[in-house]
Amino acid sequence: MKYSLENGIAHLVLARHDIRNAYSEKDFTDEILDVLARVNVDPEAHVFVLSAEGTSFSAGGNVKDMRDKKGIFGGGTAGIRRGYIEGIQRIPKALYGLDIPSISAVQGPAIGAGCDLTLYCDLTICSSEARFGETFINVGIIPGDGGAWILPRRVGL
Repeated sequence: MKYSLENGIAHLVLARHDIRNAYSEKDFTDEILDVLARVNVDPEAHVFVLSAEGTSFSAGGNVKDMRDKKGIFGGGTAGIRRGYIEGIQRIPKALYGLDIPSISAVQGPAIGAGCDLTLYCDLTICSSEARFGETFINVGIIPGDGGAWILPRRVGL
């Protein structure tokens, strides 16, 4: 994760290309939330830009952790529910609640919760390599990060 604030532009770069910028790990989620909280109260921040390093913008949830029932995907049904509430669900709320305009700069695939992450920004700018997918059904889950709510509001029915 790389954060900078220069000339009124708060810029957060997802920098975990080793896991395709999947952001379901608690530490990674907490870092994003920390930056969003700081940006929201910083009078020097006039716009927030979210981008990523590597070939993917974000794979969303870490499918290997889902398979292995690790992190927010562990602890049975109750544990997964708690993991979502205390983790990944806090990011869309924080992004949607920013008091300054937000822009997602998408350079590659934004899949699942990664797609939703882009939708919670006010504006999405894409390279020709950007791809979007709401692929939750492929792993047998629903968009637990609010994707079912934001998608029709940003893209339409």
